[in-house]
Amino acid sequence: MSSPRKRLLFSVPYGLAFRAVVATGLVRECVEQGHSARLLLPRLATGDEARIRGQIPADVSIGRLRTVPRTARLTLLKFVKQHLYNRRTRSRTFAVKREERRHRRPVFHLAASIAERAAELCLTEGQVDGWLASAPQPFERDYSRDLQDIDALVITKPGYHPDELPLIRASKRSGIPVVSVDTTWDNVVSKRPAYICPDVVTVWNPLMQSEVVSFYGLDPSAVPITGGPQFDVFAHPSDLPRRDDFIRSLGLDPGRKLIVFALNNPTLTPANPSFVAAVAEAARRTNDGRGANLVVRLHPWDRDSDYEDFARKNPHVRVEHAFGRPS
Repeated sequence: MSSPRKRLLFSVPYGLAFRAVVATGLVRECVEQGHSARLLLPRLATGDEARIRGQIPADVSIGRLRTVPRTARLTLLKFVKQHLYNRRTRSRTFAVKREERRHRRPVFHLAASIAERAAELCLTEGQVDGWLASAPQPFERDYSRDLQDIDALVITKPGYHPDELPLIRASKRSGIPVVSVDTTWDNVVSKRPAYICPDVVTVWNPLMQSEVVSFYGLDPSAVPITGGPQFDVFAHPSDLPRRDDFIRSLGLDPGRKLIVFALNNPTLTPANPSFVAAVAEAARRTNDGRGANLVVRLHPWDRDSDYEDFARKNPHVRVEHAFGRPS
């Protein structure tokens, strides 16, 4: 007996999420099983949306995922939630971040520490959770059309990506279940707390399941173990293109060596363009003077950087966009 047809809405706020739910075949599998799917994508750099159309099943529509602006109230609530969550989980990751804050921004650290201590004395994490769940989010009304006749919302982080919070809240208000397809490559709880917790969180392994149960408060039945399907393709080398075929598909010379330069988030590394230029020049002169091919891979969160003109002026360089293919 076949399962009932479901209408699914996928939120895809950044490039790694696109690969985890689209490039791995998750969306296509849902469609082939008779379900319908719609993707919400952020506004992308010129040409990216056209590139990714070929990776999306023809009957899957695309809507717009809006960028949520910061508000003072939500920023403060998230700050307090983060601190109380850090104290409860006692993760070493947060201790390291706090120590770094103390060294790099001592004045801000002092003010933040006073605010954190006041929060500990006056508030409970449960109170802050209630305020976060009830605080109106930008664009909630705008998403009403996307959520009409939807059976489930699929998000790509467990309740902390700012652009997904309006969708989560709007879905919960409408009684629509929220499923997080967690794409993180390390432990779940070292990132951020779930500001608005989804109903279901998929994880890779039993350790991650126990973390979600302990720290997010979900029942084990709501934390299914799925493995890491975004890496399954590497377990089947026959499914991967041969090196020479791949390089030829980029319009490059397979007789030259290939260098892949994976960029950091441009917010943290604003000097990325100068690094790319330096590596491109080194690639041009390396390999005993014959030069090497260079693929510049943008950070999964980077949807705005534009290296197209640079690539046109350097025929040995190709740029791989976070959502698209090398160009």
